[in-house]
Amino acid sequence: EWYFEQYFQRGEDRRDVSPLFMTNDQPGPDTLIVTAGNDPLIDEALSFERKLTERGTQVTYVEFAEMVHGFMLLEQLVEEECSQVYSLISDFVNVK
Repeated sequence: EWYFEQYFQRGEDRRDVSPLFMTNDQPGPDTLIVTAGNDPLIDEALSFERKLTERGTQVTYVEFAEMVHGFMLLEQLVEEECSQVYSLISDFVNVK
């Protein structure tokens, strides 16, 4: 609840700002989704990936199974994984 209160400070409806509940059925831009296996938001990420795919959006989904939410902030501890994510992002952006 604390996290939601930090993001929504003016009484916004959470569904109105969540991409999981968007109503547009047209394919969106190609999308890269990177998740951590030990992340409290992984279910939402998987649902988002499914929704985009069902709409016809090209999705590249990569899970770092052993990582935690926010692992990109721990570059000193998980340098290899962070480097892999940077490479994924670079490849994704440079191909598009």
